Amino acid sequence: MSDVERGFIAGIIEGDGSISLDTKNRKGKLVIIPNIRIHNTSLPILEQSKQFIGRGWIYEAKTVQKPSGGITHKKPMKRYCLENLSDVKFVLEQILDLLTSYKKELAEIVLEYCNLRIISLQKTKKANLSPYGEKEFNLIKRYKEVKR
Repeated sequence: MSDVERGFIAGIIEGDGSISLDTKNRKGKLVIIPNIRIHNTSLPILEQSKQFIGRGWIYEAKTVQKPSGGITHKKPMKRYCLENLSDVKFVLEQILDLLTSYKKELAEIVLEYCNLRIISLQKTKKANLSPYGEKEFNLIKRYKEVKR
């Protein structure tokens, strides 16, 4: 990515994005999913982000009701999402030095997780079958502490 593209992506993630380590239970097994999401009502902004990065997908988010019965947003919210280990790693390596908020610390944790997981999967040579270890669980703990 060019410096302008890196700056655009870092800025949009700082303002309208998230960097996460999601945990899910799939068929009784814990799955840790690193991801980057950009949330916006403007499809052109998301399409430009995807063009700069060259990976991921865009989808329309579900409309969420507030407890009071109101709708949280009037325009349909869209999301640009990256969940592949190597895609998330690629983007975080490109923008890490440009992040300035708490998202920089989240990015460092998620990048460390991606690097650790890629090495672990290369050793087993079986996609997603390498068990999670203490290092992965410690990164989840650190991630949750920063998110508070």
